[in-house]
Amino acid sequence: MVAAVSSAGGLGSLPVGGQSPDRTRTLIREVKALTSKPFAVNLFAHQLPAQVDPGQFARMHQILRQIGAAYGMQWEQPSLENLKFFLAQDQIPVLLEEKIPVVSFTFGALGSEVIQAFSNEGIVTIGTSTCLEEALFLQGQGVSAVVAQGIEAGGHRGTFLTPEQPPQIGLAALVRGIAKQVQIPVIAAGGIMDGAGISATFSLGAQGVQLGSAFLRCAESAGAPGYKAAVAASADTSTVLTRAFTGRWARGIRNEFIQKMEEHTAAVCPYPRSGKPDKTHAGAGETRKCASVIPVVGRPGSLPCPRIARRANCAETDSGNRTIWKH
Repeated sequence: MVAAVSSAGGLGSLPVGGQSPDRTRTLIREVKALTSKPFAVNLFAHQLPAQVDPGQFARMHQILRQIGAAYGMQWEQPSLENLKFFLAQDQIPVLLEEKIPVVSFTFGALGSEVIQAFSNEGIVTIGTSTCLEEALFLQGQGVSAVVAQGIEAGGHRGTFLTPEQPPQIGLAALVRGIAKQVQIPVIAAGGIMDGAGISATFSLGAQGVQLGSAFLRCAESAGAPGYKAAVAASADTSTVLTRAFTGRWARGIRNEFIQKMEEHTAAVCPYPRSGKPDKTHAGAGETRKCASVIPVVGRPGSLPCPRIARRANCAETDSGNRTIWKH
């Protein structure tokens, strides 16, 4: 998907959240082998929780074991002490060495020193905000552009100032509010599925768009067949916000696991202790039923995005298959 989007005129974005530096480098080189076009790398900018209650951790895995048993699945509780998590700072040297042209990030801020280091190398940086305060904070850090992630967006919420109580601002109000207050390009994300949605966000002040659910059923998508079928069969009321999968708020298609975990919310450990970020869950935006099965290579040409394209010469598709088309 990453290579296909870049080759088609967008900017594919490689998700490496939680990956080791070696695995990050391997993935980058795999994409480079598939396309000569620029692509971005997407980081998770969160910090690990100071500590996790061992009792809570054990209760969570007991619940997972019980749910798994109902489906004939075996579940072994990992050792809390042996769990290994890689953070953005572990991966940044690799991105600099591999000369990645665009770095996007979510769940937090990389820090002004890191942003400056990227800027010194001519690297475009894109942060994720779910409210005006976060957008202003990221602008103060020196990012090149900011994503305005509306509540309609599928997958994890990018909230970092109040992660336990993420803002629930609709995309239209969020884009308009941020665009009037910042001096950097605003990229709209959340429930955008077609040209009409793209045009609407441009009229509100966005200078780029980021699509995810629109690509969930593409031939290049890594989504499992069952997941793609669930997307096709979903209704406009099928998604919910949940912490069930990873301990971090995310929008996904309601399923049996989410329903069962609603009875055990107190047992869900803080992100990322509840789930590895590279494990798939049924994340999808509110308008995902419109997702097309057309391959990326068969989609119409992209639209120009002057201020972002001028430096990156592209648009963006991130870890949720989201794409910033040129305008």
